[in-house]
Order: sequence, then C-alpha cells, then structure tokens
Amino acid sequence: MDDEDARRVRQLAPQTVYRRIDAKHVIHNDKPHAFVAAVTDFADKLPFSGAVGSATRQ
Repeated sequence: MDDEDARRVRQLAPQTVYRRIDAKHVIHNDKPHAFVAAVTDFADKLPFSGAVGSATRQ
C-alpha cells in the first residue's frame, strides 16, 4: 500500500488505524519484529485489551 492508497482508505474509513513500516513486499518476512510489535500494539488497544500482548510476551 502506498501513501496515496493509505490516504484514500483513511478517507473512506476514518476509523482505520494505519501504521507505516518501511519494508519490502512481504513485511512479516522482511521485518518480523516490527510487524509483530505493530500487530501487538494494535491488539492491546482493542476492547479486550491485553489478550494478544499478554500471550506473546510470556
């Protein structure tokens, strides 16, 4: 997703959470720690906060 795509998504769905991580095409392979950190941070902010983060930090 390029910056223009991200802008358009946020325009169409303002509740969208977008986080840019500079990586190659397959982010979870190129920067796995950054990917997991971003997903965990997002999940920790969901209404059932802590469910994912707690499991991945054990």
